[in-house]
Amino acid sequence: MSICEPVTLRICAMETETTPYDLGDLYDRFGADLHAYALVLVRDSSRAQDIVQECFVGLMRSRDRLPDREGLAGYVFRALRNEAYRQNSRWVRWWRDQHRAGEFRLLQRKAQEIEEEPLGLDDLNRALEELPTDQREVVFLKVWNRMTFPAIGELLEISPNTAASRYRYALLKLRRKLDHVRG
Repeated sequence: MSICEPVTLRICAMETETTPYDLGDLYDRFGADLHAYALVLVRDSSRAQDIVQECFVGLMRSRDRLPDREGLAGYVFRALRNEAYRQNSRWVRWWRDQHRAGEFRLLQRKAQEIEEEPLGLDDLNRALEELPTDQREVVFLKVWNRMTFPAIGELLEISPNTAASRYRYALLKLRRKLDHVRG
């Protein structure tokens, strides 16, 4: 018996005690979408993976409080969003402490010097990254997850009209940016 086996057995026992959902099934169902949503929020793949992992650890800890199947998607996405904001505030503090402003400005200048490619997926990704987080978030939820404005509003704790406005303004900004790139 290895050192890891007791831990594995405890986790398996925890999952079977009173778990209304199999966490593996939850991951299979939501994992890829949650990772994509985390990428929208933090724009870094490794940080997004960490956020998804911490989100599922939290879901495992609160598995007895998971809502019924109808409200599950919103609950899981909200849990991820909360975890992303928690980790992002920690990361911002670290960045501020570790990097001097001059180094950051140098990185920004280097990024601006990179030549732009013809209009394509990279241009769309750059345009999306330039959107404010609240607008980028609504575009992601509406386009990639096909959520309705009422569902987006509930998840983000805003009205459906505010969600629709953020979506509309984001599309206008994307259109202007992509038209500018086209020439």
